[in-house]
Amino acid sequence: MSEQCGTEPRPEARIEPPIYRAACMVAHPYGLSLRALNMHLNPRTSKPKIFQGNEMTDATLIGILAATLTTFSWIPQALKTIRTRRADDFSWPYLAMFVTGVGGWVVYGVLRHDAVIFGANAVTAAFLLPIIFIKSRG
Repeated sequence: MSEQCGTEPRPEARIEPPIYRAACMVAHPYGLSLRALNMHLNPRTSKPKIFQGNEMTDATLIGILAATLTTFSWIPQALKTIRTRRADDFSWPYLAMFVTGVGGWVVYGVLRHDAVIFGANAVTAAFLLPIIFIKSRG
């Protein structure tokens, strides 16, 4: 049977059918296969593996500290942009490249099952949204 989304999973597939169908609705437009979905879902809990099994090492602590500092460095700029309702200092090419890069880091964090990389960049993207919104209105 086909491994592509849109077909019923094989009996040995690790994803339960309702979870499989929901995952396919998200993954199908991006051409992800059942094998790719199986790699990123835990068969017992149906939760992404990214939030499971991360060891707390010195390297992880350094990563958390670095991610926290670089992520939250956007707060003053986001607050200033919201307060003044001006984002003239940001160019569209910069915002486009930065948001694309942050999105790439989010995907990388998921693929590497690294909650620090995923979380820091997801929060950074959230801080960028008001800046992009205000820039688009101005």
